[in-house]
Amino acid sequence: MSTSALKQNTKLGGTASHVTVCKVAHGLMTMTNNPTVVHPDEELFSAIKAGVDALPPDESKWF
Repeated sequence: MSTSALKQNTKLGGTASHVTVCKVAHGLMTMTNNPTVVHPDEELFSAIKAGVDALPPDESKWF
């Protein structure tokens, strides 16, 4: 995973325009778009957590 992609920030719009977020693209859609292939929750959440953990340490993390 390229860390340069993780350092790209953007501001939200509307009433949340004061919030800056870090862009993270996981490409996880294929984990859930095929009903014949079921992935364990542990695998799915592990992949999501790895992306969040890869954020630069100075970025706020909102859940």
